[in-house]
Order: sequence, then C-alpha cells, then structure tokens
Amino acid sequence: MAIPMALGPFMFHSLRFGFNGVGRDLSTRWASIQTVGGLNRLQWTGGDEDTVLIEGVLFPEEFGGLSSLEGIRGAAQSGLVLPLITLGGNVYGMHVVEMVSEDQS
Repeated sequence: MAIPMALGPFMFHSLRFGFNGVGRDLSTRWASIQTVGGLNRLQWTGGDEDTVLIEGVLFPEEFGGLSSLEGIRGAAQSGLVLPLITLGGNVYGMHVVEMVSEDQS
C-alpha cells in the first residue's frame, strides 16, 4: 500500500517503506570546563544539526518523477523551507534540502 506524502508541493509515495533507506544524524556541542582538583566537566552548549537522509528510486517514465526532482533541486537552490507531510495529516516538521545527488543505473 502506497503512503502519499509531500515535501512542500512535491508529491511522492512511500511504497511500504519501499525506499532504499533513511538515515539520521544529530550533533550537539559540549564545552570542557576546567575544575580545580578534579576532572574537567562537560557543559552542553546547544545543538548543531539534525540531518535526515532519504534515498529512493525515481521512475521518470512511469510516474513523471523528473519534474519533481527538478523542482526539489530548484527548492534547494532557492533556499526554500518545505513542510514534510502525509496526506493523512501527519506533519513531520519543516525541512530544507541541502543536497540532491543522483545515480543513474
């Protein structure tokens, strides 16, 4: 069963988690604080990034995916902030596209 989703105006379907993979990286900053007579302590100074990587398959002839790919590239070049939502109403926050890579095989 396909789950209709959208990244801003760009529609796609998640086919029962039929994408190649999803990865997520979260990085935060900690400062080392020197103390007298003991080990240094760490103090949290904030978050840096929360990055999600989505890999999938594009079917340009079957589903017309090339226009969506070009639209996502344009959003990245324009610096647009896009919501990631399902058509069922689940909102997964606001996202920016930092990189689009392509491998034609």
